[in-house]
Amino acid sequence: MSDFSPTYRAYNQGEWISAETEQFTIMGFVTETDYVDQAFDQLQSQCPKGFVQGIQTEFLTSHGFFSWTNRIRMQGLCVTPKG
Repeated sequence: MSDFSPTYRAYNQGEWISAETEQFTIMGFVTETDYVDQAFDQLQSQCPKGFVQGIQTEFLTSHGFFSWTNRIRMQGLCVTPKG
């Protein structure tokens, strides 16, 4: 999570953005270890002229036969300065 810093605009003038990435694991072996960083990068890339604040992160796991998928969902408020 992140905070809501003082901003140039009212919070209701920002735009909510979201990103989701996943990691597949089979029998405890993984190849994708930076899926959380990828979700954060995707979130920031959706707000190129402003900054993201109020970030909320959700971690989900779906279980399968000897495997599971970890998912990260991030949501934040994209706020751009007046100008």
